[in-house]
Amino acid sequence: MCAMNLTTDAQVDNLLRIKLKNIDKDMLKHMENDLEMYEKVSLTFLLAEDMAEAYTTACKICNDINSGKYYLCEFIETLSKGWSIKLLEALCIIKTKHIIERLGYSYAELEKYFSPDIEYYTHRINKLIKLLFILCEYLNEKQTELLLRYMKEDGIHMTDELKDMQLLEVHILYWAKSGYISISSDGTGNVQNLKKHLKRLPTMNLSLYEEIDKLNISDTGEASCYDNALCKVFDLSENKVKKTADTNIIQTTETTAVNIIKKGICVIINEIHFPNTQYETRLSSIHDEKRLKETFMLFGFQVLVFNDLSEKTIIQRLQNITNNITDESCVIVCILSHGVEGAIVTTNGKILTLKELEMTLCCEKLKYIKKILIVQACQGKTIGRVKDTLTTDGPENVVVYGEFFLFTSTMPGFVSVRDKQKGSWFIQVLCDTLIEGAESNETFCNCAMKTTNKLSEMRGIVNGVETTQIPQNTSR
Repeated sequence: MCAMNLTTDAQVDNLLRIKLKNIDKDMLKHMENDLEMYEKVSLTFLLAEDMAEAYTTACKICNDINSGKYYLCEFIETLSKGWSIKLLEALCIIKTKHIIERLGYSYAELEKYFSPDIEYYTHRINKLIKLLFILCEYLNEKQTELLLRYMKEDGIHMTDELKDMQLLEVHILYWAKSGYISISSDGTGNVQNLKKHLKRLPTMNLSLYEEIDKLNISDTGEASCYDNALCKVFDLSENKVKKTADTNIIQTTETTAVNIIKKGICVIINEIHFPNTQYETRLSSIHDEKRLKETFMLFGFQVLVFNDLSEKTIIQRLQNITNNITDESCVIVCILSHGVEGAIVTTNGKILTLKELEMTLCCEKLKYIKKILIVQACQGKTIGRVKDTLTTDGPENVVVYGEFFLFTSTMPGFVSVRDKQKGSWFIQVLCDTLIEGAESNETFCNCAMKTTNKLSEMRGIVNGVETTQIPQNTSR
């Protein structure tokens, strides 16, 4: 196999450091004075948490231009804790360089940090809202008029505020407020009613349509275009295996019966930015996040994505999710980050051990539920040896531990390889193998073995050394 452009997540590099400055009410007022009306509406749209509140604010901004009131400022103060970094990201997305610099930041540095031009990536902004904002920017006047006409034909009542409204963002907020579409806090939503009309538009951007479609969830909570029956691949039964005489490559000799999983949840935690630490930004991990989400939605899983969490927040999020499990029969947690042996590195540079993650998942409530932990991160600094641009990822009751499977991208002590353009070897091969396995009734254990075999045959160059990688799995 040819060499590739690789790196590792064990590597330390000079990282962009952004120190958050306090943004007080006076600064917000100055900002609002300097913004155009349409920019204020765009910010309201991008920052929206409560769609009804955002719609009301957007209407006030449009219809009361010369009042001297600070509607945007008041709206921002109603947002949840941590709104300042969300505001900075929104300002980057709408490209208000002058505002960012007046707030005391470098536009170039924030642009590098937030990557606003990558349409399917966000730091704090709701992913579906960002895609819908890009849609508003993409559609021309005629397309917008046509879309609004389709909506009217569908029975959407046009309020007095909307009759002469030119800004599509305000209409979308109204559709969300009235329940015609829905936008969830996890970045997904039910936009089936919008999709059917977008399909009818001439010269619609197919790529953008597909990105919106990936975040569309039907009323039943399942991805609208996927077959839930494919979940049978996530049985954790052990196949009988043997090793070949001259290698450590595992071969399956028998396939056990599989259980069909009726409902599953997949949590993806992607640690991309590590501000004020020694660890480099992992922008290529966006490709892994996207691929994992597509794959598990394909299997009918409800997918939740979180970016840049501290070690405490990761545990809290997982505990909240497990506490709310009702009829799910499978929980999959995927963590993408830098790592050290036996642990992952969180966005604040802290260490979270794999044992802590296992103990969080192997709780009393989940003791009879299938639990799969997938970790893409280095487990040390040793390069698996066997010249381009690759990188790496790294510097009780026994019953509750049943039905648990841990699959790490590499063995303890070794680095994990990530292609800077395409994402990690491990995640890309695993997703390919799961989809292939669904067609032949493979179990997850068998797919893990095949992933290991495929990765062991791959070669690339890291730091001038020809490199290979062998994942490790543990099941109980």
